[in-house]
Amino acid sequence: MFLGYSSTLSGLLFAEDDPDVMAISMDLLRLDVLQHALDELGATVESRYARDALCTFAGQIMAKASAIVGTYLARR
Repeated sequence: MFLGYSSTLSGLLFAEDDPDVMAISMDLLRLDVLQHALDELGATVESRYARDALCTFAGQIMAKASAIVGTYLARR
């Protein structure tokens, strides 16, 4: 499940210079809701996978945002 989200989100994030922010936001929201549901069910291992995926994606998003800002500043 998390690998599916991983490939979808990474594809959206790195496919072009202007990523689809709405689609990325919705995927992050789905992962967040899933992680909270897993917590409520007591599925600690699966919940940890979801949390780790969110942290990984947050790092990827920050790297992409930094690259976009860097490109913008270089072109100014």
